[in-house]
Amino acid sequence: MNKFYIEIYRQLRVLLGNPESAAQTVTVLALSVFICALVFQKLNSVLETPLSGMGRSVLVLVIAAVILLAASVSAKLYIVPELTWAGTSVIVPVITVAAFLFLIVIPLGCFIQKTKYFRALFCLALSVGAAGAVILLVNASFSAVRVTFSRCREASGRTENILNDAY
Repeated sequence: MNKFYIEIYRQLRVLLGNPESAAQTVTVLALSVFICALVFQKLNSVLETPLSGMGRSVLVLVIAAVILLAASVSAKLYIVPELTWAGTSVIVPVITVAAFLFLIVIPLGCFIQKTKYFRALFCLALSVGAAGAVILLVNASFSAVRVTFSRCREASGRTENILNDAY
């Protein structure tokens, strides 16, 4: 069971763009989950999904995340080691996640929200895409701030050297 938790942690870090600190991890995770839930709920409202409240939207997203993450981790831990082909470490988890998405998660979302298959697929795909964009933007902003602070420190050091040489 410990291997399972370690692999969940590894895959979450990869999905979140390998954040460097705990604060960055929490920020990226919170913003991406918030935007994903907001976009999912708004899309369901616009498409007039019968049961499109925020509670049901969050429920569908949480169930989707748990099922897809468990499927990916299980494929990585239990299927990939049994196969000998070199490309299986990437392809098998992706195929497993796609199969679970189309055969379990989307029909379950249809059942919970009383909607049609392609409407549920469309809403989930766009909301996950929005969360991915947020992850990219937040990681880029953290990187930009880190580079800016390091360059400011370098400039400050050069300024002090110039002032010390002048006196």
